[in-house]
Amino acid sequence: MYEKLVALDIHGRESQIVRNFANKPEAELVGRELTSDVVLKTNEAKGKWELPSDNPLINETRLNYHRVAYNLLSMALMRTQKDERFFSGFLFKDTEDHRTWENIVDASVQLKFLPDLAKAMKMTWYEDSIRRKIKNERKDDEDKGNVRYMETLQTTTERLVYIQLYILISMKTLLIYFLKIYAVKTYDDMPEQEINSDTLFSSDEEQELMEVDQISENPCMKPFRNVIERLHTLTTKKILDRNEIPTEMPLWMKELHKTFTSPATSLHVRLFFAKAIILNAIPFEPYAQYWMRPLMQLVLDGNQYGHPMNYMVHSMAVIIEVWGQKVKMKKDNYNDRYLLYQYVDYLMGNVFYENIQVVKTNIQIIKDVFQNWGENIVVPTNTIYKELATERPKNGDAIGLQLAGIVLAHDMDPFYEGPEVNLDGLKEETFYKTISKSLMNPQRNIVQTQMVKVLYLVSQLYGDPRITALQIIAGGSEGIPDLFKSIQSKKLLKTLTRGDDKSQLCLIQILDKIANTLTLSQIDLTHLFFKFIQSVNNTVQKEKDKILGDKLKVLLLQGLVDSSDYIRNSVMAHIKTSYNLGDDIYERLNIVLGNLYLPEVEDKYLLYSTEIILDTTKHGDDYDVAIFKNPLPNAKFDKDYQRIDTSWQLRNPMSPLFVATQEPVWFTQDLDGGVRATQTTFQFSLTQQAAATEPGTLYVDLSQQATDDYRRRVGRRRVPPKEATQYDKATERIVNTTADSEAMHYSFVHDRRRKQARRTELLQKQARDKRVTMTRQYRFGELPDVQIRHSELVLPLQVLGRSDNDISRVLHALLSVSISHQAEIYRTKDGYMENIAKITHSNLEKSTEYYPPAIGSFLRICYEMPFAELSSSVIKMASQRSYNENIAIALLERHFLTYVQGDAEHPAKRSRTTKTAKLGRDKKQWIDLAQLYKSIDQPEIFQNLYQSHVASVEGSKVAIDYEIQGRYAEAVNYFVKAHDDHKEDVDPEEVELWMQEMLRCYEQLTEWQDMGAFVNGKFDGKFDTIWDDPEKDEYVKYFMRSYTKMRQGVVEDDGEFTPWTDDYPNPVLKFIASANEVPDRMKYLLHHVACDISLNSIWTNDYDRARFYTRQSYDSLLSVWTSLHPLAVNKRMAQLATLERTVELEDFLDVVSDLQRNAADIDKVTKYIRGLLQKYPDTRLDAMDVWDDIIDSRNLYLDELEGMQRTFKDRIPNQDIINDCKKQILKAMISAAKEQHNVNVLRSRFKRLDSLGIGKEEKVVMILKNRLLMAPMTNGKKEELSLISKMIGSIVKNEAAMKRGSFKHEFLLAAADAFELARRNVQEHPELSFTTLTASGALTTLHLQCIWKLAQYCDNALTVNEENQPSVKVSVIFYSRTVIDSYFKAMELGKTEAIERFPRLLELIERYPANGPEFKMKAESFGPVWMYIRWIPQMVAILDNPIGEYVFPAVYQIAKIYPNALYYAFRISNEHFSSIWDTLNNQTRDRILKIDEAVKSPIMERFIVELTRLTNPEHILGSFVEFIEDLGSLTKDFAVLHHSFLQELFGVNGSKISKINEITFRKLRNYSGVITEKLKKEGHKKPVDQLISYSPFLSEFQGIELDEELEVPGQYTGMRRPHPEDHARIVNFDQRLLVMSSIRKPKRLRIHGSDERDYYFLVKGGEDLRLDQRIQQLFGTMNDILFNDPYCVRHNVNIRTYKVVPMSTNVGVIEWISDTAPLGVCIKSVEENVCAQAVNTYGRFFHQFVTDKDKRGFCTAYIKAPRDRVVQNFQASGSFFRADILRDYFLRLAASPEAFLYLRDDFAHSLAAVSISGYVLGIGDRHLENFLVDTNSGKLVAIDFGHAFGSATEILQIPELMPFRLTRQLTSVFEPIGISGMLEIPMTHILQAFHDNKSVLLNTMDVFIKEPLLDWRKSAIRETKLRNPYSNSKGTGDTSSSAFDQKIAWFPQQKLETARNKLSLENPGYTMSQSVLRNINVEPYRIAMGKVARGDSQFNIRARIGEKCASVQEQVRCLIDLATDPHILGHTWAGWSPTM
Repeated sequence: MYEKLVALDIHGRESQIVRNFANKPEAELVGRELTSDVVLKTNEAKGKWELPSDNPLINETRLNYHRVAYNLLSMALMRTQKDERFFSGFLFKDTEDHRTWENIVDASVQLKFLPDLAKAMKMTWYEDSIRRKIKNERKDDEDKGNVRYMETLQTTTERLVYIQLYILISMKTLLIYFLKIYAVKTYDDMPEQEINSDTLFSSDEEQELMEVDQISENPCMKPFRNVIERLHTLTTKKILDRNEIPTEMPLWMKELHKTFTSPATSLHVRLFFAKAIILNAIPFEPYAQYWMRPLMQLVLDGNQYGHPMNYMVHSMAVIIEVWGQKVKMKKDNYNDRYLLYQYVDYLMGNVFYENIQVVKTNIQIIKDVFQNWGENIVVPTNTIYKELATERPKNGDAIGLQLAGIVLAHDMDPFYEGPEVNLDGLKEETFYKTISKSLMNPQRNIVQTQMVKVLYLVSQLYGDPRITALQIIAGGSEGIPDLFKSIQSKKLLKTLTRGDDKSQLCLIQILDKIANTLTLSQIDLTHLFFKFIQSVNNTVQKEKDKILGDKLKVLLLQGLVDSSDYIRNSVMAHIKTSYNLGDDIYERLNIVLGNLYLPEVEDKYLLYSTEIILDTTKHGDDYDVAIFKNPLPNAKFDKDYQRIDTSWQLRNPMSPLFVATQEPVWFTQDLDGGVRATQTTFQFSLTQQAAATEPGTLYVDLSQQATDDYRRRVGRRRVPPKEATQYDKATERIVNTTADSEAMHYSFVHDRRRKQARRTELLQKQARDKRVTMTRQYRFGELPDVQIRHSELVLPLQVLGRSDNDISRVLHALLSVSISHQAEIYRTKDGYMENIAKITHSNLEKSTEYYPPAIGSFLRICYEMPFAELSSSVIKMASQRSYNENIAIALLERHFLTYVQGDAEHPAKRSRTTKTAKLGRDKKQWIDLAQLYKSIDQPEIFQNLYQSHVASVEGSKVAIDYEIQGRYAEAVNYFVKAHDDHKEDVDPEEVELWMQEMLRCYEQLTEWQDMGAFVNGKFDGKFDTIWDDPEKDEYVKYFMRSYTKMRQGVVEDDGEFTPWTDDYPNPVLKFIASANEVPDRMKYLLHHVACDISLNSIWTNDYDRARFYTRQSYDSLLSVWTSLHPLAVNKRMAQLATLERTVELEDFLDVVSDLQRNAADIDKVTKYIRGLLQKYPDTRLDAMDVWDDIIDSRNLYLDELEGMQRTFKDRIPNQDIINDCKKQILKAMISAAKEQHNVNVLRSRFKRLDSLGIGKEEKVVMILKNRLLMAPMTNGKKEELSLISKMIGSIVKNEAAMKRGSFKHEFLLAAADAFELARRNVQEHPELSFTTLTASGALTTLHLQCIWKLAQYCDNALTVNEENQPSVKVSVIFYSRTVIDSYFKAMELGKTEAIERFPRLLELIERYPANGPEFKMKAESFGPVWMYIRWIPQMVAILDNPIGEYVFPAVYQIAKIYPNALYYAFRISNEHFSSIWDTLNNQTRDRILKIDEAVKSPIMERFIVELTRLTNPEHILGSFVEFIEDLGSLTKDFAVLHHSFLQELFGVNGSKISKINEITFRKLRNYSGVITEKLKKEGHKKPVDQLISYSPFLSEFQGIELDEELEVPGQYTGMRRPHPEDHARIVNFDQRLLVMSSIRKPKRLRIHGSDERDYYFLVKGGEDLRLDQRIQQLFGTMNDILFNDPYCVRHNVNIRTYKVVPMSTNVGVIEWISDTAPLGVCIKSVEENVCAQAVNTYGRFFHQFVTDKDKRGFCTAYIKAPRDRVVQNFQASGSFFRADILRDYFLRLAASPEAFLYLRDDFAHSLAAVSISGYVLGIGDRHLENFLVDTNSGKLVAIDFGHAFGSATEILQIPELMPFRLTRQLTSVFEPIGISGMLEIPMTHILQAFHDNKSVLLNTMDVFIKEPLLDWRKSAIRETKLRNPYSNSKGTGDTSSSAFDQKIAWFPQQKLETARNKLSLENPGYTMSQSVLRNINVEPYRIAMGKVARGDSQFNIRARIGEKCASVQEQVRCLIDLATDPHILGHTWAGWSPTM
């Protein structure tokens, strides 16, 4: 629009467009509204920076969006502005927050420019077309008298602009929502005539063509050039016209120059600018002095965007040459002189190219440079010498002479040896001798003359003369031009395949000598090479030489994966013949796995083996046969066929905008109604377009057309003549062409053109016919008749299999396994599978390279075909060396389950017949399996396996425990003791395991001296013998790592430190040197420890060698990374750690290199040093050895820089900066050691830090913190108390001084922790603590000012006081006020833990009402109101309580700021408030009404009512019976059916409701029961699933039509600040519901959000979802606790939560969890009807105990059935089905055995989290349908919490006595590791985390439990009545009091007390027995049930422990014992499925 219309039409008060846009009175109209809005919006759009996405489509769309914005902004400014400040500010200015150039220039495009072009570039007209259109349109408009808006656009850019304008301007609704009127103030400074100017360009601009390449094709290039031309006209051109010399660049050019020269500017942006300068050089010419040098720098980077002398470099060189005529380089300026030297050196060094025309151009550029600045040039002598010394065919070596001649022509000496250049030892004599040799070479012409005759004769000779001739040719081959062509023409290459050995040898020698002169096409001799190998292989096979035969086999097998089809087929044919590969696939597989596997080609084995196996399919009868018998339209689908979801077509009228195939249609042609089958209407564009051809264009002068066509192809053009300029050479391009090709082109083109006219009609007819065929008509619903042949699947598999190792890994294993299974099942080849498995196993033993994909495939084959003789040692070694531990673990576990029957006798109990105990075979397998788990970072499983199945010595168990706990020093001591005491008695393999673990402990302790001493002792100082050790992988790493870090010297056995000397060197240097002499050893070191080798080279100042090793480290990382299994996560993390070391090595070496080249100043080095402080390993997840690798390396770098200070005095920072850096990195490591509780590392690094010098105050704080860390790890309570006394003494001693120092806050924090530790000890051990602390004289009072620590301290003291502990008494009012004040302050400062403690504040003001005003005052002044959101339900529920007035300010603030967050919760509470309204005081009423007014929302109220309608009418009636509340009108069918009964019962319009009595209730219940039973009988009918059937309002809902917006529920989480303006709104609802099959028939509702996402919710009616919501909140709190536990973080242990939104007391929505299935469904999917027989058998047993008095046989059995009978029945019932059904389900769910391990881990961790959290919260009723399995991850999701806080035990008629579900199907998933290894460990960590944070949990639970509106209130009242039959409770309707009735107050307190006991190590058996004793419903059986819950000491661990457990681990074991006790499970209700 801005391009096509004049300024007055779009910018001014007279513009109709502006008037329509502004939409305001004319008096207020300014005229700039449209332009202001467009400029500001497009300016924001073009510069908005966003991180790149992983989706390339998104990145491309963003790029186009930014470009369109830039172009639109350019046109708007050019049309309306003349002040350069606008252009500079809006178009050229680039800032950190506004990145214009990065947004419009695609930096991801790979630039590979060449000096010459294969064909001429595409050309496009530059700007004249635009000007012409403007002029023509203006003329047409004048003629027609109107304006043409939005004419059809042609180019892509114009289309994008059109679409953008359409969105911004044309859509009225969007204008109302988005547009605001902006005023650009600087417009006011412009004259009206300038604004109305319609001239975009100067009148004297001429038409020109612009080449289109990767840079200029950018749509922004043309507008960018236009702007430059316009600014040139407005600014620089005026200066030039006045012949003035500019003194500085104009403003707009300064901005461009700033960006162009900025180091942060990307190469692509600089090239974009350079291209514009090349095409618009004239505006920049007056300022060449500013631009020339940056352009020269860009030339020096030429190799980064293509060939070093590509055409862009050529163009810039021309510009530089033109400008250089006027701009002089300063001879006395070092920077100019050095830049000029680099420039000339670069041009000379890259002058040669194969195209002679390019070479001539390059030579001319160099001449021009010398012409301009000859006197300033430093001659690059070394470069000239290299060209002279380089011999090339076709006189290519003459280039050096030309370069020397240029230098001489300018009176300069070509041999320059000044200080500026480095000649690398080149002598002047050598230089001129080389020139002489090039000038006079007498042999060249003689050889060329005589060799022609020899070449002519050689083909005619035979025998010895022929050999002699070949030898002559070989001797002079280097001087014969085009020798290879001569050999080809004489057909001598056949000698390689058919000649005798001597002739073949001579020809190979010839080819070897001329190899470097061959072109790519000539080099391709591979097919001849393989023919030669094949012929030799036949001879070797006859001689049966195995060694040589294997070498030839290696070469042949490589040919099978060659890219050439000819070579592959040839080699395949030869191998088939030579190795008897027949068509029998079974025999072929045998040969492929056996004879054709060689370790030397292991990296290619999978590629060619897959090719050979699939090749067999070509000989099958069905290879070219279709897979399916019938085409798709005639196919019959089975019952598992899933319907295709086409509901997207019905979404809304905007659907086509989001279809990927939708494109704008500018030209259409009728195709006779041909529509694709996916289309139902013509609203979609057709897939075909007709090409429009004008007949007149075909009949032109054909000769001229041919000429013009050729000119265009080679880059020539016929254009109107124009004046030549000196810049024309910058756009000249060299196109490869020859005279022959030109002549042939003319001939062919003329012939073709003559025939074209006659063929035109026929071609058009054929095109029409093809279009009709391609758009064949399908009727709606028809399927295309597609048929696929077997070969069309096999061929792509072959291509992928021989090209990609990951694909071939899977393919090879699947093919091998499938063929083997086929052989045994269908071909009765007994033993075939075992034979294949054994061959594969032998390949694992043979392997030397351990290539990960190949080994992974072999292991997978062994997994699928297990056999008894499997060697776990081989599996472990192969998998560890190839990083395939996961599949190896799966393999060994399956082997255990298949072949290892039961556990072997425990080592402690077995008899010893020899001096050394030998491990059984299965014990060795347990060791190998345990070590594999250790290697994948599963130390806890390693611990369990070792201790359960291997350990022979108790001390080794303790050592492993200490190691897992991170107490590495103690672990080392125990390992050493075990070794010294039992090394002769225990199997050597177990002893070796001890030593390996001890060395790993040394790693974590960073005790490299001890590690080095151990390795030294093991190999007796002969370190080369490490190579022969079977565990060399480990010992090479330990040796290299330890001695590399022992750089200074070694600590001898006597404790004396001995430094390394020349006479006593570090052995690692000798080890590396000796390995360097054996290529395989050096290759091994570079592959595994390249970083350590590089560090040793740095230490010896051999930086060049260090760079080489660093590059090798990168290569090794790349090779390992690309070959790793996708699921090898821990190995990938290890490689990333190595990558970090490698990157830092490279960074340091780059700094050293810059220092050596004088390219680094002190600022650069300082920046590098500061950069070392910017990133560290993770303090919790990265082990200490990883930390030490990084920190030690950095210390070495700093030491090296420190040592360079003398050499580079002014460029190395002073000692203070280096020392400060050393201190900071040590402090970071100390912090990590504290986080990991690694006391030894902390001490050692603190000593180092102290040696560097730290202040006294800082030292005091660090010592105090260190002691705090050490206190829990002391040996005994007395030692701990002694350490505490020292801490308190230090606090007292330093208190005064520290409070005035800079470390005041750190000191106070540490002091607070010390006093808290002392308080706990005083509380737990008062007498011992008092004695110890008073003896030290350290007791004092310290007023802690630290907010959080103070709050915690006071809160803990209050808790102890509330628990009536006699040792602690505090001022509760003062302390509670302090807690309230501190928590509010902490929340305001953003501490998330404080948000979790908010329920504690509610408890405090309830317990201590005197602090209510303090709470109220804090709540009123509190800023971040969003932090209240998490606790809204709890706050609104107590608004009617006495403390409601204190909570009201917080609630009201939410109501004002986030009303939607409060609405649903307040509405539920308001129902309660309404029922007791008369009992509330006026103040409470006023507060409630005030909140109600603030959150009022008619649309949300209507939404709740309509969701209620989704409940089935019969369920509404059931709820109505219980609650008596109006839910709106029911459906018509229901009203007709039940109208008469309800009217009779309640009267007309409810006139009888006030007279309802018990009789009325009884009638209603009976009526509801009859209806329910009737509907059950009709249950087979399909439920109604149309939304309109339930709620017409929701069905017709359109959010855009309503004034009030309705948010998607569940967006206010309280975890972060909400932004309601960004929340998704409900657009409409899907018309289809998914009706669930459960009792109340909940429905899944799909909501279409305004963010184009779908939200799924389960609408549940007739249920109060508040309990589910509270449980989810508690789960959230628990997740916060788990997030702070290191184990849980490392293993991603958490509880899966989902959103629950109660909307009223009987309706709410639950977030739908996609990709899940109920646990019961998962089990039944493997085996249907698995439960029926088991349930019948199980139930019959209890039926015999049914009596007339009690029909509950499950209960009476507790008294009448003995334990053994119950257990026997339970086990018999479970024997009807397999125990591993669920395990089988997960195996099927997993894509591979490795994936199964990850699924199992996630399943175990989620089961542990759900179980422990459920136990703490007392969640019951955990039947199979109350667990969901995430089918993506295997995690469990707990749902339906109707029974919580112990109600399943205390209320149910058949109580549950198990703490959680842990039945046989669940436990079998963990075999063979077992529960103790997979489940007990995470359970222990989870429960320990809950124990450590029990105050948080109990405070939160206290608030929840005391809520007066939850369901258990009714249970409490009912139970109170049972306890006291004469109670006068009013029943469920009694809500007259806002507080809990005193008669039921015991009930919630009892729940809280039970939870407190659980978190206080109470024995779960005792807890359960006490709970069941409270169940009045089982009065006669309670004692018997309690006894069963307590357990039997003969069978149960829990029965052998008292009321309290000794540790969390013991408590977990009791829980598992209780959950798996067959006596308890055998009494459980059958519906719970205990046998499953």
